[in-house]
Amino acid sequence: MNSLPCPIWKYNEYQQNTELHNQLLGKISINGELFTSPRAGGTFVLTLGGWAPLYGLSDLQKAHISYWISEHNRHYSPINNKSLLYLDQNWILSHKDRKPSYSDRILSFLRKLIDLLEDKETIRRSYDKSHDVADWLSAASGCRDSEELAEFTRYSVKQGWIHSHEADFEKWERLYPDLSGRMFVEEQERVNALSRQGFVAMWFDKSLDEAFEKGFKQAIKAAGYEAYRVDQDEYLGKIDDQIIAAIRQSRFVVADFTCSAEGARGNVYYEAGFAQGLGIPVIFTCRDDEGWKEKIHFDTSHINHLVWKDCGDLKKKLQKRIEATIGKGPIPPVKSQEGNSNEASE
Repeated sequence: MNSLPCPIWKYNEYQQNTELHNQLLGKISINGELFTSPRAGGTFVLTLGGWAPLYGLSDLQKAHISYWISEHNRHYSPINNKSLLYLDQNWILSHKDRKPSYSDRILSFLRKLIDLLEDKETIRRSYDKSHDVADWLSAASGCRDSEELAEFTRYSVKQGWIHSHEADFEKWERLYPDLSGRMFVEEQERVNALSRQGFVAMWFDKSLDEAFEKGFKQAIKAAGYEAYRVDQDEYLGKIDDQIIAAIRQSRFVVADFTCSAEGARGNVYYEAGFAQGLGIPVIFTCRDDEGWKEKIHFDTSHINHLVWKDCGDLKKKLQKRIEATIGKGPIPPVKSQEGNSNEASE
């Protein structure tokens, strides 16, 4: 673990100590510096570009940043450089005011508490167990201070999710997750898993494989969701049953009406119509082929279609449309070792 103070929550220490400040700048000026800070949500790499935006952050903005670092590390365990989160200027600026919902925060609080207290011997061997656990929980729940963290704890006790043998909620070794708390977390994760999926209805032709992999899939991933196309799964039974089940489990549907010279793909119309009947948002797209408007069936021709020219155009436009109409999804983007997102920046 880096011995330097956490640059997010201990920024003032660098301002007050010139030697410490210069030491940090020397480390981050090349490839960035690796930090592991419980209060900031775990492991991350601070780049030179990410240092300046940390100046003047409020505690609320620090809490937002810590929450999203924690969420990234939950989805992408930083066991290798490919999954490390790089904090550059764009990442800091796009996350410092990105406010998580209270429901997401309480779920993250409970999940982290269960994980931390699963092995109480590990907690007891911690060099500073109460402080360390409180820091992890504060980051996971996006709390600004100990008072807000105590409020989350009291609420969880009131709901029957956890219980304590003492009134002092800062004695974390005295807290115990109840079965109801564990079941609540499991149920919410099941619900959230369904909301992560973006169903893609399209023509299953080799000529569109690249468009799916580099366009549809990457756009959906960059917007914070997982792309699903029914032909990529092995299944038993009728494919119609598989399609219906997958659409029911999706947050939204992308229906692409690109087709052969013979005309429209009936399955795409069926899947789009089924989703609309369930109240699931549908984004209509089509490649900018000659005469594409004439190939679209009359009962959907009045709908605004996202028209794309190539994979890059499709990825850019579709990500923007998803974020504008559906909202950003729960899956944070992965940063590459060079500090550039593998997907479009959030």
